[in-house]
Amino acid sequence: MRGSLLHKVLRPPRPQSIHCQSRKFHSSSRRRTKVDAHPPSESKPKSALVFPGQGTQKVGMLNDLQKNFPRTVNPILEAVDATIASIDPSPYSQMSRSLTEIIREGPSRLLTETENAQPAIVTTSICILKVLQQDFGYDVSSKVDYHLGHSLGEFAALVSSGALSFRDTIKIVRQRGEIMASASRSHGEEGELGMVALITPAKRLPELIANIEELLHRGDPDEIFGCGDRCVHIANINSSTQIVLSGHIQGIQHLLKHLRKWSGQDPRAIRLNVSAPFHSMIMAPSIRVVSDALAKCDLNFPELCTVLSNVTARPYQSAEEIRQVLPKQVVETVRWYDSIKYLDEEQNVRRWINIGPGVKVGRNLIGKEVKGGMESVVSIGEDMDGKAFEEVVKKLEDWP
Repeated sequence: MRGSLLHKVLRPPRPQSIHCQSRKFHSSSRRRTKVDAHPPSESKPKSALVFPGQGTQKVGMLNDLQKNFPRTVNPILEAVDATIASIDPSPYSQMSRSLTEIIREGPSRLLTETENAQPAIVTTSICILKVLQQDFGYDVSSKVDYHLGHSLGEFAALVSSGALSFRDTIKIVRQRGEIMASASRSHGEEGELGMVALITPAKRLPELIANIEELLHRGDPDEIFGCGDRCVHIANINSSTQIVLSGHIQGIQHLLKHLRKWSGQDPRAIRLNVSAPFHSMIMAPSIRVVSDALAKCDLNFPELCTVLSNVTARPYQSAEEIRQVLPKQVVETVRWYDSIKYLDEEQNVRRWINIGPGVKVGRNLIGKEVKGGMESVVSIGEDMDGKAFEEVVKKLEDWP
């Protein structure tokens, strides 16, 4: 597909500012016919369970959990390997070793491949959650009001809420990862692919987004990207100071040069440790895979908790909405900042439980944006022993 056509397909409503996006989502949520399960209330502080996305994987990330909590973790790992082995052989599959072996022994290059990283990260997140529940008696269903996850982490959030079974989720993210990897290999023949985070002062971020949108949707692709085939998309709006671009690296580099030349903006650019350009149209082939898989799954829409969608930055209102919106997440912008601000400002969330590998990054993305600051975020990572879990549970229980 030529670049000009890609940009037409990619074109979302152009945000004038982050706050304008929030108002757009707020008004759409008011039009919903179903009332939120948790209306705003200043009298009862609420809790949110948060899961990380791709890029947080590392070799050996389950070793400590498996050593310290074998009765809880080993059955989960056995179930993961059995589930992946039960999937019909795929022409896209590149894996000859078990996933748990790759997590345990690496190499890092193999674990980072998206068909391995996606189920590995979800597995690690759910292992931590199950240790918290089964070994330390923390009742998520009665103590957590909202579940959300960054990008891939949304699947872990659906598991923790009870909307999706763990087995179905592992199948979906494994197959989703295979198709994403295949799409990346196909488009990679046209040039290197990846994702780049841009960091800028908060007061300049709305202008940065507007300028990038202007270049993406109204500029000449040959002039901006150096080649009409270069696909670039705003993949994530992570915080008041950070967004992520996704697509062809050469296209991103050309866009940044154009941005510096014509707008005077020079954001700090950091290449991310991922193997594919997530949340760009390059990932479109996986939409149907996820949609077909969800059609075969039993979705138990949670009545006592709420799962936020990355696409809308608002709670899902029905199982049918999950089936319609979740597959599109792979090509849509992750509205993470809007999600956090919605929970912080409108739903009175004051306790953030950050679970999964690489939780330090997620803690920063939340703690720097919410009213309670870093003190309102508790991180539960993959390297914690029994004593560390006990301390965390005590803090959770002591929270007002």
